[in-house]
Amino acid sequence: MSEALWLAPPTTVAAPWLPAGAGGGTVKARPDDFVVDEIPAYPASGEGDFLYLYVEKVDLSGPALTRVVAERLGIPRAEVGMAGMKDRHARTRQWLSVPAGIDRPPEAIDGPWGGTGEVRLLDARRHSNKLKTGHLRGNAFRIRVRDRDVAGDEAVAAALHAAAERGFPNTFGTQRFSDGRTVERGLGILAGRGGGGSPRIKRLAASAVQSAFFNHWLAVRAADGLLEAAVGGDVLMKRASGGVFICEEPDVDTPRLREELVVSGPMPGSRPSRALGAALERELALHALLGTPPDAFGALGRLGRGARRAALAFPEAVSVARDDEGLVVSFTLPAGSYATVLLALLLGPDHTVGVAEEDTEE
Repeated sequence: MSEALWLAPPTTVAAPWLPAGAGGGTVKARPDDFVVDEIPAYPASGEGDFLYLYVEKVDLSGPALTRVVAERLGIPRAEVGMAGMKDRHARTRQWLSVPAGIDRPPEAIDGPWGGTGEVRLLDARRHSNKLKTGHLRGNAFRIRVRDRDVAGDEAVAAALHAAAERGFPNTFGTQRFSDGRTVERGLGILAGRGGGGSPRIKRLAASAVQSAFFNHWLAVRAADGLLEAAVGGDVLMKRASGGVFICEEPDVDTPRLREELVVSGPMPGSRPSRALGAALERELALHALLGTPPDAFGALGRLGRGARRAALAFPEAVSVARDDEGLVVSFTLPAGSYATVLLALLLGPDHTVGVAEEDTEE
């Protein structure tokens, strides 16, 4: 096994249509510099056995939020549903679900937490089902970048609009890998050592090793000039619906990659890859390079069945502006894509993050 490659996966990948980011700046100097609004997959109906709570949190992690809400409502933590984790060092707004028959009013969740954290209820509506991971369409971001020369604003705007038109490489960000620690646990699972830790830690470890493989796959795909070119046997994804199909005619499907399709890459798991032909051969070559055969991922079992992920993400509602405190970059991203990855591509390697995050999603 090539452990060095596994523990240091690429977290950004260049695309030829995106100018290299430069100029740096500071992100997340303060929670209000990083504002996230969840875009739900569906609206609450107003009827049902669950109460959907629209919650704003400041300087609070996702796991801490579920714990605080459960404690303040007097219910088991497992009864708090959530569609997706949000950054801790930020101001974020999202929906949670709890049983409608709780004894305490939903406003009981309001109040400070710890030294700097805060939870506030914004809305409450009934619905028929509990929220689960993935029940969201995406997230809207408003991010202030401090300590950046105004002369570089036009370059950021141009790159952001290029990403909106043609996409940006959809890698998993550094927080998914925790300086290699989470991947190392995942490799332990592949080797039959169990990985250690709680069920949540094991799920994170399994996801991290799958994510590392995907990032390596995407880096190789980009290096070979195939971000917008189909290969026989590729699993292609329809941008509008997410539906997938196998590429049988690369010459026919390649032009569609500029309009309606995107190549999907592997997050290997206990189920076989869906790729065929030349696309599968490329995956097998990466397995050989990393020293981990496909059947090793069978050890993930239910922790990681295997999935496909879009090679490119397409930000929407993009804008760049200035306020008195810095450059303000706004965009929406589909669920699972990383704002920090897009920012790294826009700002360049010299940008700094005021407070680092660890990925607690899934």
